[in-house]
Amino acid sequence: MPFPIEISNLSFEKNLHDLSEGCTIKIWRDEDFKLQATIEGYIENAKSLSNPGKEEGYGNFAVEDIITGYVKGDGKKYSLSGCIIGSYNLQGVTYPGYGMPFSAELHLSSITYEPEMKDSEETQVEQNWYISSSTRILYPGGTKRFDDNGLQRLRSGVDPERDTSDIVPISMSRDFFKIEVPGAQCIVSIVPKEIGLSWASCFCIEYRSAWGPFPKKEVKEAIEDLISFLYGAQFIYVGTTKFSENEIVEQRAVSPSVINVKHKCQNGTRPPIQFNNQFDWGKIECLINTLLPVYLEKMDSLNLSGILWRYFQAIDIAIGVNLPALSSALEKLANNYLKAGNVNYATYMDGEQFSDLIGDELKIIEEKFSSLPYKDVMIRKMKSAYQRGSNEKMDFFFSLLELQRSKVEKKDLQKRNSMAHGGSDAESMAEVKKLILHTRAYETLFHRVFLRILGYTGYYIDYYHDGSVSKHIDSPSGPIMTEHKCLYYKKR
Repeated sequence: MPFPIEISNLSFEKNLHDLSEGCTIKIWRDEDFKLQATIEGYIENAKSLSNPGKEEGYGNFAVEDIITGYVKGDGKKYSLSGCIIGSYNLQGVTYPGYGMPFSAELHLSSITYEPEMKDSEETQVEQNWYISSSTRILYPGGTKRFDDNGLQRLRSGVDPERDTSDIVPISMSRDFFKIEVPGAQCIVSIVPKEIGLSWASCFCIEYRSAWGPFPKKEVKEAIEDLISFLYGAQFIYVGTTKFSENEIVEQRAVSPSVINVKHKCQNGTRPPIQFNNQFDWGKIECLINTLLPVYLEKMDSLNLSGILWRYFQAIDIAIGVNLPALSSALEKLANNYLKAGNVNYATYMDGEQFSDLIGDELKIIEEKFSSLPYKDVMIRKMKSAYQRGSNEKMDFFFSLLELQRSKVEKKDLQKRNSMAHGGSDAESMAEVKKLILHTRAYETLFHRVFLRILGYTGYYIDYYHDGSVSKHIDSPSGPIMTEHKCLYYKKR
């Protein structure tokens, strides 16, 4: 979508501020790729701009509006969603018949262009666009491009073959792979740098009606989430383009939902696996086609999307402070896994049965403790002795997954408890280094668990060793143990 855009002839779905259709909106993307907009014009009642537009019964949540308008000159119609009036300025002079001039910030979540369509036109190709950090991936699919904007191209094994002997391609590259899971067929490609962003890697996930019905929204989101996890960096959705017979039938630009987008896209990646072309477990196309069916099968019962959201939030937080957040993702995954398997992990036995067994003895103990200052606390602990502790729950979870943990990984849990309850602030460099190691080991532990949940049986990167060592999924993170088979990769 070409920015900046200026639209007028506005119409409002709710128009909480009594704005006129004669106002003008200017829209652009800022340096963080977020949508920014201003609205200006005349207003008869300046006080209406102060209308807070709060939802009744919902505290301070503002009411969002939908605004439609047309681009000056070419008449293209756009729809703006999630619109909220921000700070504003008044000129202070009222013009008869017009009102008072004003300008204001306009917060919005997306802008959509929908050209006039014939009834017979249907979407044949849907391209969803993302920005992220750069990950070293060996793509299997080759693409020939025949024009500077990359729109005229031929993807080997995907696009229909045609005679291009009289056309000289301007570039050839390996830049995509295909997902061929039933109900979720698409191609994932990297956008060439010359038509992308200088500070981020740009990606496209493309669906075609020729491959079957377009997947449901939750399936598309599952594909995004799994790719984000495997790439080691969150795919940030920024828009969609839909085509019918090479004509655009819808174009949508979205403001990124995360903060510090530019920094996030320049912050590097930590993929769980060392991608390579030697083994199936390291080939991205083979890997995702193997893991995605399992992910789709388990995504609802284990709330995998919510788990990954917690994980990506955690890795953006400062070292050390993020340990409790990381552990919340892992512990939530453990809870969901045990609950989905109908495993009783909370107690050793039924609570009522336990009370019946110790009832008489407890009365005697209560009588003996009657003069003690902390009798209530001690009695309460005795009454709850049939319940498992959180550490026991995690031990049980790992035993079900048949995943060994090293001393380093077990210490991570202790460090997590320390940080959650006001532990070390890492005032010395030695403490900082220890926190970094604990954090990297905990991230690696999360990788191992998540991969195991998806049935992965290959090798993972142990970030306790700065990402240069790969180990078998059964081998725990930490110092190299000779009894476990490992593969080593030199830094590149």
